Amino acid sequence: YGYSEVRGQPVDDWLAARPTGMPVIHLPLEKTWYGWMLYPQRVHGQPIAYGYGTFMPSAYREASKPLASWPSRAALALLRQWGIRYVLVGARSYGAVWPTVRQEIGDLAGVRQVAIFEDQPLYHGDRLLGLIPPSPDVPVTELVSGPQRAYLQDEIHVYEIAPK
Repeated sequence: YGYSEVRGQPVDDWLAARPTGMPVIHLPLEKTWYGWMLYPQRVHGQPIAYGYGTFMPSAYREASKPLASWPSRAALALLRQWGIRYVLVGARSYGAVWPTVRQEIGDLAGVRQVAIFEDQPLYHGDRLLGLIPPSPDVPVTELVSGPQRAYLQDEIHVYEIAPK
């Protein structure tokens, strides 16, 4: 089955070196709906605007609609309203549409890219990552591939939102 490591990523070390109280969100939002995504906050200590996605409050479910439209003026307005300072965007999590997403982020007023980090592998040698072909013993539904694989190891683009 392989194994996983519990440690922060380079972006978490970078965030830890920023002044405290700089709220962070990861996008795409679906990437954050897993318990392991809570661990980085323990490393960097910044407030987060995401969490484990089993029982989301109704206000958060409503907010997920404009956030799903990122990058958009509506999503940016919501992030500003929440006081978000850093948006961590997983480039490979967007798959083939990443070049368009990147251009649209660049077109948003008051948003600038401040860093890029490559995630270090945390998951090793297991069937989860699709390192073995599907079979009756390992159905394709148990494999993680394509853009979802980037949820585990991604290229993280850090954007800073200027307060309005």
